Amino acid sequence: MRALALLVLSLAGLVVGSELLVAGSERLLARWGLSETVYGMTFLALAVSMEELARELPAARSGRPEITVGNVAGSILAFFLCNAGLIALIRPVTVHPPVLPFYLPVCLLTVAFAMGCVATLRVPRWAGGVLVDAYLVFFVGAYLR
Repeated sequence: MRALALLVLSLAGLVVGSELLVAGSERLLARWGLSETVYGMTFLALAVSMEELARELPAARSGRPEITVGNVAGSILAFFLCNAGLIALIRPVTVHPPVLPFYLPVCLLTVAFAMGCVATLRVPRWAGGVLVDAYLVFFVGAYLR
């Protein structure tokens, strides 16, 4: 019963936290004059990813990178396939045409680069640097658009 109560309490916390995140995001968007797409694809995505990073770093540092790579790949697939699929089932998502010229090429190029590294069975430090730099360029580019 205790485990069930903790599960219900945790789920309630997630719902309340999500509502607070949306309310806070709306105020930031209004204050900064940002589009929802830019905010969602940069700041909000980075904030949500911090929890993932905190879970993956210990495995990588302890010599278990296969757990980290599996978690990264699984998380990306869960976000793209499951989350996006469920969201679209609840309410179809409209992608605004101005999103395509910047975001689509960046997504395709970074996925191709990352998959090229994975195909060699190694993601060396220099490739990690390229990926982090690409994210910084993406982050800045999104705000400058």
